[in-house]
Amino acid sequence: MTNEEINKAIAEKVMGKCWHEPREAIRSFQDSHNTSYTNYCPKCETFGTKPNKDFCTDISAAWQVVEKMREKGFMYDLFDCYEATETHGCTFTVPVEPEIDEIIACEHADTAPLAICLAALRALS
Repeated sequence: MTNEEINKAIAEKVMGKCWHEPREAIRSFQDSHNTSYTNYCPKCETFGTKPNKDFCTDISAAWQVVEKMREKGFMYDLFDCYEATETHGCTFTVPVEPEIDEIIACEHADTAPLAICLAALRALS
């Protein structure tokens, strides 16, 4: 998957948001009271759409993925991979018994944000 495909999947599957393609039909809208709005997204029926986040490279955006996964009941672990060619890893786990966790997803990547994104998508697949 490309970073753009991963970002789109994260936005939709993890964050529950629309992914607004560049130049997508974000249009002006006039309601029944003749009030005009701009940046209306017909897919998610919201106003004031913002630019898409780059979850794969921006650690602050990737951390929002971690927080959303925690809201969904997952625990996480970020780690360095000393003997692998990749440098970062991320696991998402769920508790199955007291003090016993089941690893749902473990992914490795060149960067921590990408490892977080790949693990989150695997955990929810």
